[in-house]
Amino acid sequence: MGRIMKISSFRFAAAIGGAAILSTAAAQAAGITVTDATIAQGELTVTGKSPNANQSVQLDGQFTDMSNANKVFAFHLTNYHPADCVVTLTAGAATATAVVANCGERGLSARGAWNNTDNYLVDDVVTSGGSSWRAIADNVNKKPSNHPAQWEVLAAKGDTGPAGAAGPAGPQGDQGPQGPQGDTGPIGPQGPQGPQGPKAVTGANVTGHISFTIPANSCGNLGLGVNGATVGDAGIMSTSGTLPTGLLMTFVGVDSTNHGVGRACNHTASSISVSDLPVRIVTFH
Repeated sequence: MGRIMKISSFRFAAAIGGAAILSTAAAQAAGITVTDATIAQGELTVTGKSPNANQSVQLDGQFTDMSNANKVFAFHLTNYHPADCVVTLTAGAATATAVVANCGERGLSARGAWNNTDNYLVDDVVTSGGSSWRAIADNVNKKPSNHPAQWEVLAAKGDTGPAGAAGPAGPQGDQGPQGPQGDTGPIGPQGPQGPQGPKAVTGANVTGHISFTIPANSCGNLGLGVNGATVGDAGIMSTSGTLPTGLLMTFVGVDSTNHGVGRACNHTASSISVSDLPVRIVTFH
């Protein structure tokens, strides 16, 4: 009977040991599982499962992805090449490492124009200020021209070349809208006095008064006594008085010695009468 008790004890102990082994296996299964880690056509792909659904997963402490409801995560990085071809994944307290297939030695990696938010690794190449730069240390927000400890010039910006030959003139464009009027410029200096022109020969120069009546919407000639006027003289007639509205008067010419002809026109719908209107007539030979 004592032997039976010993066997029971042994079996009990074995069962306890088995439970311990299963518990350890379950803990391992709760870690990060990497299903793929490879580089193809310049893209690093790392896929796997996280311990929990909808969990944040980090790769090498620089890149983050969120697993889905099935715990699946996937990194697809076109500008990252691990220098040692090994990546480290972290999800909560769980970590895992994976060797990247088709990795090879990392060469220069073109990253385009530098910006202050990207993480740059050794041998990343960027453009900045017209030059290209190679990262000689991992960095972020370190402008190449200001941080020689992180960047070295790969290809410096060249000098400005000579001006090229002028091209042919293009077609004339449409006329633009007229601009606003500019300010009045300063008055220029007075010019020299010009030569004296020919002296006009004055004929008659007389003043007097005239009276007449012009019907509505009509014109008529005025007989004028102009002492000193001769046939062929040109002349002008003016008044110091006020002409009624709609009345126009002009000097027509000299029809005989000392006698001229004027013309008055009434452009209104009413008759116009003028009495003792002062006039002056000047003629020229």
